[in-house]
Amino acid sequence: MRTTVPLLPNRSETLAEAPSPGRGVFALLRRLWRWNDRHRQRLDLADLDDRMLDDIGITRGMAERECRKPPWR
Repeated sequence: MRTTVPLLPNRSETLAEAPSPGRGVFALLRRLWRWNDRHRQRLDLADLDDRMLDDIGITRGMAERECRKPPWR
């Protein structure tokens, strides 16, 4: 009976499948950008007066709850 030994993968194939460290950095930057955007939007929401909040269908309590959330939520 003849057994076959699988060949080791080609070095270029192994490198192509390896995760790039740059991907993690870009993912982190995107997440930080999103958090910063949420923070700025919540600051803008906090600056709206009751008439403006009523125009967009939000009560002062809803706005205050949203503004208390941390940026990652």
